[in-house]
Amino acid sequence: MDFATFDPSSDAYKMNAIGFLFRTGHNVHGAFKMLKQDFSTITFGEVQNAFLALKLEGIPVPINNSVVERACLPGMDPPTLDKILRILPAADLKNMRLVSRGFNGFIDGMDLVLNKVLIHLNASSVQLVVSRIGKTDIINVSEANQGSVVERNGVTAPSDVLFVEQGIKEFENVIERRNKKVEELRIEFESEYGEAEDAHDAHRNEFFRRIGETLARLEPHLMCNDLIVKVRTPLDLLPIFANFSSENFIDLAISSHRPFDVFFEMSDVVELPQWRKLRYLSFDELSSLSLADITHIPDADICTRSQDVESIMKFVETCRNFPNKLSHTIRATIDTATLAQRLQPLGIQRTIGGNIKGRIPLQWGGYISYEIRDGLWKLQTVLP
Repeated sequence: MDFATFDPSSDAYKMNAIGFLFRTGHNVHGAFKMLKQDFSTITFGEVQNAFLALKLEGIPVPINNSVVERACLPGMDPPTLDKILRILPAADLKNMRLVSRGFNGFIDGMDLVLNKVLIHLNASSVQLVVSRIGKTDIINVSEANQGSVVERNGVTAPSDVLFVEQGIKEFENVIERRNKKVEELRIEFESEYGEAEDAHDAHRNEFFRRIGETLARLEPHLMCNDLIVKVRTPLDLLPIFANFSSENFIDLAISSHRPFDVFFEMSDVVELPQWRKLRYLSFDELSSLSLADITHIPDADICTRSQDVESIMKFVETCRNFPNKLSHTIRATIDTATLAQRLQPLGIQRTIGGNIKGRIPLQWGGYISYEIRDGLWKLQTVLP
């Protein structure tokens, strides 16, 4: 078939799609529901009649015999097969992988979105766990006397480069795809102590530098919905965060193994366009973040040195006049008594076991619910 003249809107393509769903054991209702996503004008009767015609022709459906299963797909050209497979749910694609090696390989080559990529950095190894629809790959890169050793899904091969560099190469191979999108990227590392910590720090420095360089080279930039990362300083976060596409980036969870008194200066991070896209933030370390930095984030949990009463009152007033759905937890030094006194005239307030709780009505209906106690302030808006 001439791929240049391939027309996915043609009747031949539509009949191929119906035939494929029939051959893979779908009923009329299920097939119609999936086909409707791609063919807006298709009718239930059209699918029902096609299924009946295929049954009368004696077209086989899959059985537990890969030779027969392959025979059920005669004449299915790659563009048609690719288009049909993309409208199937994940459970069906997972089952499709079992039809034959060729089918499994075809699905691998479809460049599907990666569901999750986990990178775990140890003192002498890097592990990548890559999850996509119906398949999980595990890649271990370990330190060796000369270079490193790579194990991919149980198959071992030597490498002449050090384990951190090879680990980044494996990561680059995973994301260097036509469809540069990962739903969740998780980066974590082991915490060491004493001399072991110093040696591991050198590896981590190289790791974060190289991963930033890799992401910066991608064109277009990698799209990522959720980033869950363990860092030591904002310098670890910046090269990753700054080199993501701001499209679809909504969730950020940051943790650290440093002592609680280490301060994270976040001024460079909050200036990035990616920050303005966030819809969820969890940051359990002491930082320079202020209420103004998280006003646009509906769900945030942060730790800061202090929050003055005037800033909190200004934030509450903004919420009253321009309500958005918010759920914020601020762990900081707060003048609890003064804040409670300022909030009391705005609504209902009561003290229970040292906790001050209250509600403030919103101008257009709904209310602000808050809680104040030593070192903690919670606010939630409930909209009508």
